[in-house]
Amino acid sequence: VMLVWVSAAGFLAFGASVFPRVLYYGTVFGAVASCLFWWVLPCLVRNVFFPEGSLRRFTERVILLFGQNPGLLFRVCFVSVLFHVFQIFLQWVVARSLGLEIPLWFLVLFIPVVQIVSMFPVSFAGLGVREAGYVVGLSLWGIGRDEAFAYGLVWSGLVIGANLLGGVAWGFLPKSGLLSPNSKKRL
Repeated sequence: VMLVWVSAAGFLAFGASVFPRVLYYGTVFGAVASCLFWWVLPCLVRNVFFPEGSLRRFTERVILLFGQNPGLLFRVCFVSVLFHVFQIFLQWVVARSLGLEIPLWFLVLFIPVVQIVSMFPVSFAGLGVREAGYVVGLSLWGIGRDEAFAYGLVWSGLVIGANLLGGVAWGFLPKSGLLSPNSKKRL
């Protein structure tokens, strides 16, 4: 949801630019709709889901957690936005290091859309989907197919590499990882 907000803020700040108007309006509408959905969700859960259903129990716990502590919701959203903005900045650094002249404002509009699309469960870790998104999106800025594809592969490699390193580090943490005394119970 915060990716949609980052992109919507970018569209409101910079306009649709070279992007289709439907993407501009759809992103801004998605950000506004997410707020409305948050307020409608409790009623929807009470009236649609079965009382004993696990989806309802999970949703009610999340709603209660954030509903009773709006400051927590704000802090979580703020950290998420900071993370996504930092990620966009890193992608700008990668583009510059590859010799691609892509302005940061363009990436603010473009990257969140590609990240959202790459979350659809049609491939492993968004591979292929993300790269195709880079090819299509960066063509709007005049970046060639090969350069855009290479950029997407470099970014995917960095993300997967960082995730693997994080997984290995987590696996060897003394209290929660593979080396903990209780690890046999979890396996």
